[in-house]
Amino acid sequence: MNHDIFQSKLLIISVIFLFILLISSDVLPKNNVSAQRDVDRLIREGKDLYKNGEYREAIVKFLEAKDLARTREEISEVYFNLSTAYYASNQSVEAKQHLQKSLETLPERTIDARYYSADFVEMFNETKAESIKLKEKEKRPIVKAKPAVEKKVKKGGGGLLIILGVLVLGGGAAAFLLGGKGSDGGGNGNGTPAAVYGSIQVLSSPTGAQVFLDGSDTGSTTNTTLTNVSPGSHTVDLVMEGYEDDQVFVSVTAGQTATVSVTLTQPTITVLELPIGTVWTTGEGVEIKWGVSGSGASQAVVSTGAGLDPLINQGGRALSRFQRRSFQERRFLRSALKERRSSEDVDSYGNRGMLSSNTSEPQGISGEISSSVKEGDIVHERAKDIRDIKRNSRVGIINAPVVPQISSGKFRPSGDIRVLGLSNVKIDLYKGSTFNQTIVSSTENDGSYLWTVDPSLADGTDYKVRILSTSDSSVYGESDAFEINSVDISEAVDNSDLAWSTGGDADWFGQAGSYYYDGDALQSGAVSDSQLSYVQTTVTGGPGSLNFYWKVSSENTFDNLTFYVDGVEVPNYQISGEVDWEQKTYSIGGGSYLVKWEYKKDSSLSSGSDCGWLDKVELILDNTITITNPTSSTTWTKGNPADITWTSTGSITNVKIDLYKGITLQETIISSTANDGTYTWAQVNSTLADGTDYKVRVSSTTDSGVYDESDAFTIEGRSITVTSPTSADIWSTGQLVNVTWTSSGAVSNYVDLDVYKGTTLVGYASSIDNDGIFSWLVDSFYVEGTDYKIRISDDTDASIYGESGIFTLNHGYEYVHQWGSYGSVDALFDDPCDVAVDSSGNVYVTDSTNHRIQKFTSDGTFLINWGSNGSGDGQFSFPYGVAVDSSNYVYVVDYGNHRVQKFTSGGTYVTQWGSNGSGDGQFFYPQGIAVDNIGYVYVCDAGNDRMQKFTSTGLFVIKWGSYGSGDGQFNYSTGIAVDSNRYVYVADQGNNRIQKFYSDGTFATKWGSYGSGDGQFDYPTGIAVDSSNNVYVSDSFNDRIQKFRPDGTWVTKWGSFGSLDGEFNWPEGLTVDSFGYVYVSDFYNYRIQKFQAIDTSSSLSLNSPRIIKSYLGPIKSSKTRPNKSRTPLTRRPRNKK
Repeated sequence: MNHDIFQSKLLIISVIFLFILLISSDVLPKNNVSAQRDVDRLIREGKDLYKNGEYREAIVKFLEAKDLARTREEISEVYFNLSTAYYASNQSVEAKQHLQKSLETLPERTIDARYYSADFVEMFNETKAESIKLKEKEKRPIVKAKPAVEKKVKKGGGGLLIILGVLVLGGGAAAFLLGGKGSDGGGNGNGTPAAVYGSIQVLSSPTGAQVFLDGSDTGSTTNTTLTNVSPGSHTVDLVMEGYEDDQVFVSVTAGQTATVSVTLTQPTITVLELPIGTVWTTGEGVEIKWGVSGSGASQAVVSTGAGLDPLINQGGRALSRFQRRSFQERRFLRSALKERRSSEDVDSYGNRGMLSSNTSEPQGISGEISSSVKEGDIVHERAKDIRDIKRNSRVGIINAPVVPQISSGKFRPSGDIRVLGLSNVKIDLYKGSTFNQTIVSSTENDGSYLWTVDPSLADGTDYKVRILSTSDSSVYGESDAFEINSVDISEAVDNSDLAWSTGGDADWFGQAGSYYYDGDALQSGAVSDSQLSYVQTTVTGGPGSLNFYWKVSSENTFDNLTFYVDGVEVPNYQISGEVDWEQKTYSIGGGSYLVKWEYKKDSSLSSGSDCGWLDKVELILDNTITITNPTSSTTWTKGNPADITWTSTGSITNVKIDLYKGITLQETIISSTANDGTYTWAQVNSTLADGTDYKVRVSSTTDSGVYDESDAFTIEGRSITVTSPTSADIWSTGQLVNVTWTSSGAVSNYVDLDVYKGTTLVGYASSIDNDGIFSWLVDSFYVEGTDYKIRISDDTDASIYGESGIFTLNHGYEYVHQWGSYGSVDALFDDPCDVAVDSSGNVYVTDSTNHRIQKFTSDGTFLINWGSNGSGDGQFSFPYGVAVDSSNYVYVVDYGNHRVQKFTSGGTYVTQWGSNGSGDGQFFYPQGIAVDNIGYVYVCDAGNDRMQKFTSTGLFVIKWGSYGSGDGQFNYSTGIAVDSNRYVYVADQGNNRIQKFYSDGTFATKWGSYGSGDGQFDYPTGIAVDSSNNVYVSDSFNDRIQKFRPDGTWVTKWGSFGSLDGEFNWPEGLTVDSFGYVYVSDFYNYRIQKFQAIDTSSSLSLNSPRIIKSYLGPIKSSKTRPNKSRTPLTRRPRNKK
């Protein structure tokens, strides 16, 4: 019986279980199907918007679908479509984040690469690979419980949950009805019920985040544990003020605890860049723009000027996903009325309705909107939207202002703005890091604020705008540096030809707020009662007119804008009250006028803007023409082009140009040409007669009475003028010279060059370039003479020519031989200072730093040397000058021992005289020495700036000279020579000259000055004379030798800087032998060079002129000699008194 009862109970339980199962598999899935249809509809609508390019609207649809999606397939599909929409909107970061969520939800998702861009396919594959890799490594740190196995049910997830619930209830009922204690009731075998729920431990850093489970507020904050959570997949959302929302997917297993651990992140600050070249102008109205973003708010871009609806729509995105549903329902109601509202009138401000306190709020939402619903209800809903956004959105102002660009004086918005929050903001202006002023202390955070740039601001490129939250000053955005410029006065009045000034109690300034022309105008300064502000300029010219536009806003009759000329008020040129832009014209005569505009207030009251404006000032002159070229100094050459220039005033379009000789018209140069101030006559008529009374007339083609005539000028034919050589020139064989000339008129491109000696042609060069210069290296063909000249003639017309002045041609010198180099052994030198020759042609050299004398044959063969460092007889301390008398005795200046020593030609010591001092016969660093033809010895007492004369045995005879630059005075004399007439020549080194004296010291003459020209010197050091009494000077710093006549007439020169044959590096001493050979001690090249006069014995007959060729090399290269002292022996002290 008990068994029958048990069977009955079991039957009853089975019937109840089957009934519940039918209900759960038929009725409940219908509701789930309805929700699924809403998701499908939203996805379909989003895809349609996406196809039309409305990506932002598509994102809104997909986000609504996400809130309704429940199955893995739906959730993955929504995230995938969000990813494609974000990607199309160039939001690659958001695109990848949603693609990751799609693949995390449904890892097996694939795409057909044919329907997506290559970049998106690449991102998809990379994201999927990353997702697989993470899954393989089982790195899901926020989920610690083992995921439950998902069960598949044919008709929706809702039925599955109910079936599971029924199974649980059924099992419990069965256990109750059966009353059994065994294991058949679904227990665990010992009477303990099996676990039905799991739990989730939710941890966050920082703690205190609001916890939502599957979209519902749990009422808990982290850290917390959620209990009685049904097994399966769930979403956990964490929301916390000041942090980004975070969502985690977690699987719960019955009887176990899954752990979610999240580190919340604060909002990312994104600063928008200023447009390059942004400039604000003082006095100009500008629009300051900015945007905001914040935690929990998805970014949304709203175009400038989009209005309140997009602001509310995108502002709603700042709400959390759990506060958004009623907001979306109200928005859906508004969109349903959109079509009916579009046909209704708007008020005068462009608004479709006003917020009203007596409008009613809709009581419900339905698929159809009743006609009884009034627009006031919708407007009320808009107010509620704003209230919800302000109350619930967690936003901070974190974007820099989008500063407008100024184009053609007008504001042009730049780019979009990001709008997410609606609290009030404060706007400050900074210059660099220094606060300048508050633009507005509080304004609605609607992304835009209009401001007139303060006219008193200084120009600068380091201005910044800072926008702060009025409730939290630590939340702010700051722009990059931009520029504020004042409008220049000339720019504001559109006239830069006039010089402007401003003054009074306040300056006028340029601004762009009110203008008549070209985006800016001048405005008077801010003045108080009984004060004034003026701007003025001087106009010159006339007759003509001064036109301008002005405007005023002031107390009528009492506060006036007035126009003055030369300090006198012009009648009927005063305005006051409210006068808009009007033009005024003032006539001026010839001359100069000071014109002034003055805004002046009386002693009380103000009205309007209390200022005046000025714009578009124009000086319009009557028609005039003034010729500026030709002038009285102009010469035109027949056959050549000629330039004609003029200036004009007024409105002359074209001009005519005529040529007169005296008062007679010669020809019309051009009957009509543009009045642009210049005309080039291609070729002056070659048939015109030469004359100095030509004039040009330029006249208006439409009014012949408007013209001007030039001063009288000259017209002449073709000519050639030779400018070098001149009658003062002396050229030498072996010298490189320049022949120069100028040509005028239609001279050929090529000319012929002819060289004449007297009337005889001795050289020529044919068809050389007519470029004005010909470099000629004069060779030894030409004999000496004083009657040379050069003729340059037209290559095609020999009657057109020019001739040089008569010049002199002398023989030059050429290199023969050299010997020596640096060293101390025989025939080597260390600072060779001076050189002398005896009657047999032997050469004696003072080898100064080796403290010895070396003797050579005339070809440089070493013979003997003598001397060593010391003060004994035959010893030396830097021997300097050397000379040989007619008996071949050798005299040496012992520089450091302040004495003269005498030797035989073989180096045997004979005698000495002198000591350190300034008395007669004493020396202070003597240098040069010479012997005349009767045996008297002359010494340059350099340190004492004097010459001393002795007998051949050293007896003092006479002295002359002192320090200075006058005749007979010296500044460190270094070289001395005596000619056959016993005239004494001294190289006055410090004065860069040669002085000539009689043998008793009487001054005779002098020549030379500082420079590098012929006959000039730069440190003349050594000096010598030849048998014809010609004078040779070593021009040391010019690295050359110069030759002169006994009277100082320049003859020739040779040498240049260098170490090649014939080049010098500080030529020091020199001498000339009886054959005319010149020996030079080349100091810094440590050698002796020998030269000879160029031989002309093989010159051709003057009846056979020589072809000459242009020298293509440089005349002389520049040199750089580093660290070269002006005094060669720097080791020798010189105590100048």
